[in-house]
Amino acid sequence: MSPIAPPQHTADPILRALITWATQALSLFLVGLVMPGVKVERLRDALVFVLFASILNAVFWHFFGRASFGAVLLAAGSGSILGNAILFYVASKFVKGVQLSGCITAFFLALFVTVLAWTMRTIIPF
Repeated sequence: MSPIAPPQHTADPILRALITWATQALSLFLVGLVMPGVKVERLRDALVFVLFASILNAVFWHFFGRASFGAVLLAAGSGSILGNAILFYVASKFVKGVQLSGCITAFFLALFVTVLAWTMRTIIPF
């Protein structure tokens, strides 16, 4: 047996996906309340934004993930934050209720949303 066992998830995959989607949207909404350069009009806009960004992630990460895998490893995972920042910036151009002031803002938004959502997911047992 491995000394580090993978976490055992008791919830079904659909419920886990919905909880992840909700924590990402809530994280985006909360960060939008306090971070300058980020405007999230409503929680519904955050939900739509996260759904759209997830679709972009599913489509583009498949193609660019393999090409950038070495850079992600060398940069200790910060490459994935940069990839999410680019996806957030692109998604903000399509979702009207979420506005970002620029690329640097998108980078810090991706960083803060990732940390906050990860924290919430560790608190919520699923």
